[in-house]
Amino acid sequence: MHKTFKSFLILIFSCLLVSSCQANALKFETLKPGLELSYWQPQKLNTALHVLRVDLKHWTAKPILAKDYQNKNLDVKEMQNKSGAIAVINANFFDEKKEALGLVLRDGEVLNRFHPTSWWGSLLIENKKASITKVFKKTDLGSAQQGVQAGPILVKGGKKNKLKENQSSKSAVGLDLQGRLYIIVSDGAIEINQLAQILADSPKQGGLGLQEALNLDGGPSTQFYLKTGQKEIYRQGGTAVPVGLGIFYKNQQEAI
Repeated sequence: MHKTFKSFLILIFSCLLVSSCQANALKFETLKPGLELSYWQPQKLNTALHVLRVDLKHWTAKPILAKDYQNKNLDVKEMQNKSGAIAVINANFFDEKKEALGLVLRDGEVLNRFHPTSWWGSLLIENKKASITKVFKKTDLGSAQQGVQAGPILVKGGKKNKLKENQSSKSAVGLDLQGRLYIIVSDGAIEINQLAQILADSPKQGGLGLQEALNLDGGPSTQFYLKTGQKEIYRQGGTAVPVGLGIFYKNQQEAI
């Protein structure tokens, strides 16, 4: 009887463990071809993440500047409404005058100068390919057409970087082995090393399995807006921002 009861308890515990893992499993909802969304609560984190996965064969990412619309700063929902992007996340850091800091590259034109901070990196996009790297001068850009600069670099070569501790809401971008772009936004505060580890860990380890990841401006700047069909996601920030990163559909010929 004792053995049977013990086996029963092990069975119950195993079922609860499996249920818990399934509840925390990363699942994506396809919104459009090449565009997938997940609202994910990793087991190792105490806050959920909005994760948008973008296939650059169908979509591109490019900066949106508030000054394009005669404003110093805008909320990402306003940026989406004005630009026609399907989704927008906050991007660059900015100073007390709400002036963007770091590279803003759009359609091959440098709209904001490089920032020399050694631990910053840039997301660069060239047609259907993206990279996360350090760039400090125009010759570093190669043939990139779109780009934003922030930091620190969270993941490089599939490994988490060693980072100074920081607890706040987080915005980030990343790339997987297939070259897909990830937009990541936390619901609440998260320690930056924990985020980087989750992004680097494989799905079997409870992570995203990214090869590269870059931290964007966080804290009250963290914000995300997506609208397509009946789907609307609005992770509101605490302040308007001068630069967002928008996701736009390519023309049909480019998307094939």
